Amino acid sequence: MKKVLPVLVVCILVLAFGCDHSTHAPGSAASKQVDYEAIKAQLQKEQQEYAQAWCNKDMNAISRIWSHDDDITIWGPAERTRIQGWEGPNGVKAFYQSGFDGAKSIDFKISDVLVKVSKTGTAAVVTYYIENDMILNDGSKVKMTPRVTVVRELVDGVWKTIHGDASFSIAEFNAMK
Repeated sequence: MKKVLPVLVVCILVLAFGCDHSTHAPGSAASKQVDYEAIKAQLQKEQQEYAQAWCNKDMNAISRIWSHDDDITIWGPAERTRIQGWEGPNGVKAFYQSGFDGAKSIDFKISDVLVKVSKTGTAAVVTYYIENDMILNDGSKVKMTPRVTVVRELVDGVWKTIHGDASFSIAEFNAMK
């Protein structure tokens, strides 16, 4: 019995502390290698597709890019009120449709795209600059040049936008007055 007890204690300790199964289990986030460069390249490409959707006033593409959850948000560059949810009069869908409907033509370009991917590879922050030249329905020309931050989330293997923020620096804002 004296020999069995120490062997039993050692076995219990090895089982308890020797293997950390939680981080190496098949299918766990830690066991999957995240290809950050591939994700960055994909999200940069998808942001260019987003810019093209603006130029084409393509609501179907915008619909595919954005999550349709009730808690998605946009902080627009012109208004103070938060745009929230996909549907509804103050929703993301209405925000885009209003912009598209009010313009004869849109020339939407983005530059200096920077992508920061989360350690798990399931979320990302994308920043870039916009140069948006629009001809409105009344013939007037508008140029918008905000800086933008977008939050993307990987949902069922597809990247969806869950938040967008377009803003100007104080110096840019003061120059617009």
